[in-house]
Amino acid sequence: MNCIFFVNERILLPLMFVFLFVAGIFISVKIRLFFLKSPKTVVSSLIDGKSKGSFRALTVALAGTLGVGNIVGVADAIYYGGSGSVMWMIICAFISMSLKYAEVVLAIKYRRSEHGGAFYYISYALNKPVIAKFFAILCILTSFTLGNMIQSRAAADSVKTAFQIPDYVFGIILFFLCGAVIIGGFRRISDFTLKLIPTLCIIYTLLCSIIIVFNIEKIPGICAVIFKNAFSFKSVSGGVLGYGMISAMKYGCMRGIISNEAGCGTAPIAHSASKTNSPAKQGCFGIFEVFVDTVVLCSLTAFVLLIYPNNSHSQMNSVISSFGCFFGGSASYIISVMIVFFAFATLVCWSFYGIESLHFLNPSQKLKKIYLFIFCVFCIIGCTVTEKIAWALSDFTVSIMTMINCVCLFLLSGKVKSETDSFLNEQSECRRVRYNRKRRRSAKRI
Repeated sequence: MNCIFFVNERILLPLMFVFLFVAGIFISVKIRLFFLKSPKTVVSSLIDGKSKGSFRALTVALAGTLGVGNIVGVADAIYYGGSGSVMWMIICAFISMSLKYAEVVLAIKYRRSEHGGAFYYISYALNKPVIAKFFAILCILTSFTLGNMIQSRAAADSVKTAFQIPDYVFGIILFFLCGAVIIGGFRRISDFTLKLIPTLCIIYTLLCSIIIVFNIEKIPGICAVIFKNAFSFKSVSGGVLGYGMISAMKYGCMRGIISNEAGCGTAPIAHSASKTNSPAKQGCFGIFEVFVDTVVLCSLTAFVLLIYPNNSHSQMNSVISSFGCFFGGSASYIISVMIVFFAFATLVCWSFYGIESLHFLNPSQKLKKIYLFIFCVFCIIGCTVTEKIAWALSDFTVSIMTMINCVCLFLLSGKVKSETDSFLNEQSECRRVRYNRKRRRSAKRI
């Protein structure tokens, strides 16, 4: 395990940042950051009356991203990277929007019978079937670490803190609950997330907003500290210049990626199940996904943690303590329930990612049933392993997936640009037609 920690810290994480930023900036230039220059285009795609199937796919993708990374992951980033990690988390999010958009566009374009994901465009667009299979294997492994163990561990910690339920008992409960939902396939999973995710987002946003509003006078000072520490060239013993900034960047970006999954090629699996025929329109849902996940929810969590700072070694205790400073003893129950729901939503979504990855390798129904059983067993394992081990294994697989996917997105950026240009031209033409129609109606009234 020490070997994995060393490889993560010294090799994979630094390399991943380079791949992520280079690919993200390159694709942002390719698509001319249209979603920032013309946010109305994105919003109109989201509220289109024909986008119900796209919204269903979005809730499944959000279930995969809106896990404990939005709560415990933010606490982890602040604990190890300082308050400056919040700034890098947000910077990384805006770069990641382009990556998420690109991978969703490609996933829709190269899907097969509503089955899609990074392994499909690696195989069919780049003609690299061996790399595609390797990526699918990594995705299956990640479903057991990021998608299962981290979520189970965080949920077990929360119920143990609030309700004193032993880890193994909660693991067994999670085993049966997870099995009951995921055995129904995408339809049952999407029915579950369609009801749960919007409700979770609204309640959690409301709780955080209440704390922030009642402490609004502290926000300017906190923002100043975040900005200062994000670009701090503080040295440590030995004179390593820039240590503070590097640490903030590393943990902010890594936990941001763990939270929104942009660039690692997993969320497009859920988006591929959408009924849409427009890759770029579904890509707009990917942009919205990153915005809600990181810019909104992660930022809200960060402000709450910085308003009521806590130096506990347990990130779960830090979160509960921060909310408890405002809401009192009831906070442990409120946050515990929220974390369990967030974690469970992520669990069921990642089981779908794992099944789709396995389907790409071998569509056997027998293998699917074996995978689902093992996945449910990992709910029990995840509740009993240490948090540090779960994060280390997750960082290892996610880093490799992200580097592979970023290279593929870089190579396929021309395809993304072509789809984007066609989409923007279509949107422009639609606006022109609506404008002319409006003028004709006005002329008739006169």
